[in-house]
Amino acid sequence: IQCTIKTCRSELSKVGQSENPATLRGLEGSISKKYFSVVRHNILPDWADFKTRSQHPPKSNVNAVLSFLYGLLGNYVESAALSFSLDTMLGNFHVCEYGNLSLVYDLMEEFRTPLCDTVCCSIFNMLVLNPEDFENVGDGAVYLVNSALKKVVREFERKLNDVIYYRPEKCHLTYKEIIFEQMKKYRNVIEEKAERYEPFIAPIQ
Repeated sequence: IQCTIKTCRSELSKVGQSENPATLRGLEGSISKKYFSVVRHNILPDWADFKTRSQHPPKSNVNAVLSFLYGLLGNYVESAALSFSLDTMLGNFHVCEYGNLSLVYDLMEEFRTPLCDTVCCSIFNMLVLNPEDFENVGDGAVYLVNSALKKVVREFERKLNDVIYYRPEKCHLTYKEIIFEQMKKYRNVIEEKAERYEPFIAPIQ
């Protein structure tokens, strides 16, 4: 794990030297692969299966939960962006093409780990789910059964309402409120009321 952290830090140091979005996407993909290679160490049950990140379709029970949580987060970020009249298809990092919610994918990145990855690990470690909450639908695809979806939604919404310290405003807010604050800050940059957008960094707890 320490070796993986060291390698990720080394690759992160190259971000400022990147000359174009394609190079940045390459770094993001490399770091993401290394990050997910150690996520399994945070999950205790032996029946929780996570060798690597897989999606479209998810091919293990942990991937099924992660994909569903990312979908919930994406829907919430999209609603927040639309509430500030932001064009959800006009992003900065993810490829912009018709039908691709590039801005949503951009702005949800800063919330993936504190809202989704942590919830996913706790769902397995606290035995919120069990092996019967998943079904294999063929071709290796694994999905949550309907009753389990409700459990995951409940845990996600509970996390959204967690109160943490929000450094930009020097106050305590829920994650739900912070998402809207970040949308407001992004809108301020678009309207040239602010020079740059500062991504949210969750405090270490």
